[in-house]
Amino acid sequence: MGLLKNLRRGFRGGPDFSTSHDIVVVLEDTLLTISLPVTDVELVDVSQKTKFPFTKNGWFEANAEQRRQHHFVKVITKYWAYIPTRFTVLFSQLGTLCFSAKIKRILPEKNIDVQCLDSLGKSVVAEYHEFYNSPVISKDSFLGSNTRIIAETQDYYRKNHPSFSEERIKEQVEFCLESRGHPSILPHQIKRFDNMEWVYYCESDSHSLSRDRMYCLPLNEYYYLCLSFSCYVDWAHKFKFWEGNVEAAEKRIMESVKIDKVNVGLSGHISE
Repeated sequence: MGLLKNLRRGFRGGPDFSTSHDIVVVLEDTLLTISLPVTDVELVDVSQKTKFPFTKNGWFEANAEQRRQHHFVKVITKYWAYIPTRFTVLFSQLGTLCFSAKIKRILPEKNIDVQCLDSLGKSVVAEYHEFYNSPVISKDSFLGSNTRIIAETQDYYRKNHPSFSEERIKEQVEFCLESRGHPSILPHQIKRFDNMEWVYYCESDSHSLSRDRMYCLPLNEYYYLCLSFSCYVDWAHKFKFWEGNVEAAEKRIMESVKIDKVNVGLSGHISE
């Protein structure tokens, strides 16, 4: 039955909710519970922490990592692989779905009311645009990558194609940004799961069908929880077979999220 099912849907693997179990972590005074399927994808760096005292002086800075514009503390990470059904490509992947829970922070100097969902949503979208379009260009990261592409493209065509009008150069800049830059993303939305409202936004990859879908929930005036679903597509022409499964898994995981307020005593024990 399993083989026939996989042949019918065009892939095997992905989240299997018959193997789900609850993961429980304490984020300061917030008890986070998420039901996640077991994964057989091995992770090199798997955090075993269950308590995250993120407001403790210096704790966030000591535990945070940086990836592109995201400055965060990793809480949970799970991967599920999507595998072709044909024997000839048995060891190839169609792609992967990565779920991660992170603690993120809005810097105080931003003067953003994180507990206002609309303000938080505008801030996370602006953070994306400000990073890639920064006037400061970094050689070691993607900071200012759109700015670099614009400058390099303009310089190339002005030097090598002096007959090109500024309008034509502008068209070339737009083409280069579309093909290898980081496009603008849509404004945030507010989505509801199990009577909880989340800020939702999506970062797409201009080079492929890969994307990051983010759900953000305030934890206090400066910190927020970010649940992300990163879909990495290896074979674009096969994505149609498992895209629906990714979307269904995302919805089911979000519906499993439970948030409760707790008191954590000096002994470290949790009390309601």
